[in-house]
Amino acid sequence: MSAEHIRMLQDKRMPVVVVDRDSPGVMVDSVQIDNAAGGWLATNHLIELGHTRIVCIAGPSDVTPSGERVDGYRRALREAGLPVHAEDIVRGDCHPAGGYRIAEELLARDKRPTAIFACNDLMAIGVLQEAKRRGIGIPDDVAVVGSGNASLCELVEPALSSVGYDNVILGKEVGRLIIDIAESDRPPFVISYEPTLTARASSTASGDSEPSETDQLQGGDL
Repeated sequence: MSAEHIRMLQDKRMPVVVVDRDSPGVMVDSVQIDNAAGGWLATNHLIELGHTRIVCIAGPSDVTPSGERVDGYRRALREAGLPVHAEDIVRGDCHPAGGYRIAEELLARDKRPTAIFACNDLMAIGVLQEAKRRGIGIPDDVAVVGSGNASLCELVEPALSSVGYDNVILGKEVGRLIIDIAESDRPPFVISYEPTLTARASSTASGDSEPSETDQLQGGDL
């Protein structure tokens, strides 16, 4: 939603909450996800498992959350003293077919990555499909982590590790803000949400399904 659209709705006194997107130039209530932290969590998880050749499949260049996740990926590598290679950040389209096509190239490399972090779950699932087609073991040959932690992560084989957030909690916070905007006259409010990592069988043989971090909601004035 553009700043112009937000202002138009505000002029009509309609409550507006922006979720997980920037809203430059406009004062508006928002619920933001720390996507950079999510990228860091996913990449650091793979580093702790011993991986040093980790590729990141990014989303389209105009998708802000994906760019932030890539920033977190870069930070985790740097903090671990690992190089950040431009060829290890590959642009995808946020669809399974896109992840599949990218995995065709990645898994055919002479020095293929030992781990892949995809900036959304659908692309990660495409990677799993291509690995299965090639007879490449997950996670023994290549570990895979997605982003979003959608319910389908537990339905694919192997179950997909992913960083994400609780949609139920997020939805409740959005609803609470909308009601609060309608009933009060106050400055815009920002809630920041820390993502969690849920490790499953696609990155660790144990498939530990418990989140590795505690969900946190933090509020503050814009």
